[in-house]
Amino acid sequence: MFTNEDMKPRKLLTYSFIILMTVAPLLGTAQIKKGDFFFENYEYGLALQAYEFAYDEQLIQNPMMSRKLANTHRMLGNVKESMIWYKKTLHKDDSQVIDMLHYAEALKYVGDYEEALKWYKLYNMRVPEDRRAISHLENENFIKEFYQDSVFYTWKNLRMNTKNPEFGITKYKGDYLISYVGVENPELGEKYYKGERTEDLYLDVYVFMRDKENELALEDWLEGGVNSKYHDGPVSFCEATNELFITRTNVANGKPVLDSKGKANLKIHVSKLEGGEFAKAVELPINSDDFSNAHPAISKDGKTLYFASNRDGGLGETDLYMIQRSGDSWTNPVNLGPIINTEGEECFPSIADDDILYFSSTGHAGGGGLDIFKTEMVKGKWTKPSNLGYPVNSPKDDFGICPDPGGESGYFSSNRADENSIQDDIYYFQFNAMVDIRGKVRKAGELKYLENAIVRLYEDDGTLLFEKRSDVDGYFDFQIIPDRCRYRVEVTNGVDYSVESYIIDYCDNRLQFYDIPLIEVVELNYMAQGTILNKETKEPVKGFKATLYNSQTGDQIKTIETGRDGRMQFNLLFETDYKLVLTKEGWFARSGVFTTKGLAPGIIEIDRFVNLLFEEIAVDKAIEVENIYYDFNKFTVREDAKPELDKLVEMMTDNPSVKIELSSHTDSQGGDKYNLVLSDQRAKAATQYIVSKGVEPYRIIGKGYGELILKNECSNGVQCSDTKHEQNRRTEFKVLEH
Repeated sequence: MFTNEDMKPRKLLTYSFIILMTVAPLLGTAQIKKGDFFFENYEYGLALQAYEFAYDEQLIQNPMMSRKLANTHRMLGNVKESMIWYKKTLHKDDSQVIDMLHYAEALKYVGDYEEALKWYKLYNMRVPEDRRAISHLENENFIKEFYQDSVFYTWKNLRMNTKNPEFGITKYKGDYLISYVGVENPELGEKYYKGERTEDLYLDVYVFMRDKENELALEDWLEGGVNSKYHDGPVSFCEATNELFITRTNVANGKPVLDSKGKANLKIHVSKLEGGEFAKAVELPINSDDFSNAHPAISKDGKTLYFASNRDGGLGETDLYMIQRSGDSWTNPVNLGPIINTEGEECFPSIADDDILYFSSTGHAGGGGLDIFKTEMVKGKWTKPSNLGYPVNSPKDDFGICPDPGGESGYFSSNRADENSIQDDIYYFQFNAMVDIRGKVRKAGELKYLENAIVRLYEDDGTLLFEKRSDVDGYFDFQIIPDRCRYRVEVTNGVDYSVESYIIDYCDNRLQFYDIPLIEVVELNYMAQGTILNKETKEPVKGFKATLYNSQTGDQIKTIETGRDGRMQFNLLFETDYKLVLTKEGWFARSGVFTTKGLAPGIIEIDRFVNLLFEEIAVDKAIEVENIYYDFNKFTVREDAKPELDKLVEMMTDNPSVKIELSSHTDSQGGDKYNLVLSDQRAKAATQYIVSKGVEPYRIIGKGYGELILKNECSNGVQCSDTKHEQNRRTEFKVLEH
């Protein structure tokens, strides 16, 4: 016999195998001693009764008692009650640090993740090496990520489930094997249970068939040497070798074998399918009376067996191990290591056809109780386990996954059905990441929706994914499996209409249906377009913000951001003046004006009015100002130099945070000192001109370098042509700060 709590999978190696001991006469009547006796013998329900009597009736209300009540409720799966008692305990006594961890886990179960993180941090300060806390503190956004894909899952509790436990599902020759309770057991010759209490139930292995609705229907009790009079399962079948690996109670001579603590451990047996029936199951050599081995998972080729064990030398309460077949024997067990195993419980391994290893754990960051994780071997090492997230995982115990090929559907076990129950059921899940992006389009100023409009969907980098036409009701939609955060929908009705865009920020709005606000396209009279290019490479530049203003009213009309193609487009009005401001962090900004006045409708190329070649801002990089000439032996700014200096004024106006040095240089002809003085006078004259145009004096410094910084080899005494000397006669500016 065993209790419901013993069947609970979190008690990894005792969940259905604790044989309740006959209670010997107790010495004394102290309720606390009674409770301790029951607790130590896994009679948690009776222990709770005794502790509650001591607390409520005998008024023994101290941290020792509240701790006992908290631990007992935790073992019974009463997480909310355990949270209340841990809070009472820690309020008065935090000497047992593990209480902090249990309290954090209970808080997480009830959804108070922020408070749970506080207690994980406190526990981590006291026990910094325990990964059960570390795993949650590594990513404080975990709980958001845990639920973010839930909208794409469908899941259901199967009709096959009963009020008794069902779990441990595995594939078997096109069908499924499940550890099941409450049906005819030919071995017992009567119902599966001996009495009326659920504590008296035993597990056997049964065959189930899958239907078109992914429900499972009972076919038969598994014939042959698999099922015994005690507990059998979970199991794992190998198609390649026709072997069934079975978890069983440790039994000898028809009775459970008890260890020094008075419990029956678990062992793994194997049975060979011969002539359509399983032969008598035999033990694997890794078993022992002193510890448990359970939850076998055999690889597709039958050469590697994964299992759970609480043997000495592990990293936590229970760890995952593997053994490999060598001829007719098996190697010694190897612990899967600290990437997978933690100080908590790791159990219920399952190896998929694609060699992905699934398992359940209480030690890695999860939603509560046991969560299902997956990992795979890459270059001889296991990858960091990833949580499958909600709804495969929940605040309660989730374990024993049996995935379909590809892992996006399948079955798993969970005790989530009833908040007040710890009963296990089989669930089906299916993941469908398809997102339906949908919207409508109409012509601006009209109520009628626009049929046959062109709708395009782009990735954030400008890659075209789809192009469609709106239907008679102006409706359009795209179905995608999103792998990016941002997408752009572009709508037009051809060359006579505006091109309107809508940005989808998908990562912050994970929905199965993404509804775009109504898009209106404008019948075109004018359109301005252009491409922003890198001045040096002539390649398009992504990320420039282009803001268009109505120069006549000062109103801001529209701001767009260039994509990978550097393109920008604006719809324009008849007989209107515009100002365009182009900015990008770390690049020189620029503005320009243009007009539709006097122009025929059509396309206006922006680069006719605004230079679209841009440079990144680099401090102390010399940039030559072209076409700055001075009369011989003079430093007065000539009229033909002023347009070029006006461009520098525009740059300073468009980039108000930039401070520059304006420098003048001569060739090596003439005296060194003379050249230095002349160049300094020219630089200061040019600077004064720029200041006279409204640039603040503190933003510009004029300095002459004479022939100190030559661009070529034409120094004193070197014979050079006039062309080469001319290269050294120049005006430059460099950014000092921005």
